[in-house]
Amino acid sequence: MTAGLDADELLASATADTGLTDYADPTLPERFAVAVDHLNSLGLDAKGIAAAAQVCGWLLTSRLEFIEDRNRYPHRRRSDRCADVRDRRTTFGHNTDACVDVR
Repeated sequence: MTAGLDADELLASATADTGLTDYADPTLPERFAVAVDHLNSLGLDAKGIAAAAQVCGWLLTSRLEFIEDRNRYPHRRRSDRCADVRDRRTTFGHNTDACVDVR
């Protein structure tokens, strides 16, 4: 049997990769764990698990970097911050096109 994804390990890896910890949402780890449980229920093979881990890591690090940018440059207009993320051409950037401010 192939080991599944571990939400805590993925979150820790994103923190280690970026040196950042602020997701701007204290419920994110719990909600992310629900998503990981769903991925684990799909019966992914080893390649699928590796691909899912890569995408999860990418999304988590993108969010950490986005929140850090927002915290580092609070004087910038919301539309400028959103344009920066859209310019990165990431899934996270595309998902934030609506630019909902989480403050």
